[in-house]
Amino acid sequence: MPRTPLASIEDHPTASRRYAIVVGADFAAVVLGAGALIAMGQERFVPVWIFAVAGVHFIPLVAVLRAPLTRWLGAGLTTVAAADRFVGIAPWLNPAAGRLR
Repeated sequence: MPRTPLASIEDHPTASRRYAIVVGADFAAVVLGAGALIAMGQERFVPVWIFAVAGVHFIPLVAVLRAPLTRWLGAGLTTVAAADRFVGIAPWLNPAAGRLR
């Protein structure tokens, strides 16, 4: 029998706890990664980093929320962040990029 998406995460203590762990790890990754980028003088990559972390955090949420389509959302966000890092396809991710050249 297929599992249906959760209507409310508050009604499921295990899912709620797992969700809190994922969001906590997400927050820590954003703060630590952004801090490291700023410390290295690479602050122009902070928006790309945040976008990448936001994309990656959807992957473990697939199981927590029982919503398989979030896998594609996560993959899409992560792909855009990676592509922007290497080829600059999303200037809206890093508005300062145009001024640096």
